[in-house]
Amino acid sequence: HAVALKPDHLSAYNLTYEEDTVFFESLRRGEVTMNEYIDARFFHLADDFLRAEGFDHYETSNYAKPAMHSSHNQGYWRGEDYLGLGPSAVSTLDSVRTKNVADTARYVAQVQAIGNALVESETLDDEARRLERIALGLRTTEGIPLTLLDDAAQQRAMTLVNEKLARIEQDRLILIHHGRALVDPIAAELV
Repeated sequence: HAVALKPDHLSAYNLTYEEDTVFFESLRRGEVTMNEYIDARFFHLADDFLRAEGFDHYETSNYAKPAMHSSHNQGYWRGEDYLGLGPSAVSTLDSVRTKNVADTARYVAQVQAIGNALVESETLDDEARRLERIALGLRTTEGIPLTLLDDAAQQRAMTLVNEKLARIEQDRLILIHHGRALVDPIAAELV
């Protein structure tokens, strides 16, 4: 168990099937199947276990001992600017999102040649930033301000509360136990 190492912070993710991996090929051939019920069950098992070990569940995939939450990650989930360094790193500064080349040798060569390793750059408009804040903010125990939601999404938020998937606290929508396991489909409904 990772907990036996006595960490202050843990990230726990469900298995994802990435292209060009053995798992993805097994899924494509039908040798394994994706099962949302089993994924949700593992999510809740990890949650119950880590909470019992004294960890706060402060973001969908992140747990920390009290006062040990990652401030970098929290800024990212709130839509704040961040700087990523190294191959494949992503940054968002002043509504401009950039990504560095992935290959380490190419990264070094490009930095030496032109002073940066950018491979992609896009400017995010206010609407893109709003939608991103919804999708990322729902992952946290802070939730999102209701003011980020349009009228239809605010009505859907009330349905989530009635379905006991979320709560409203200080004008913020916060996903609760079962809702946290469904964060991605819920976010898709609200954006």
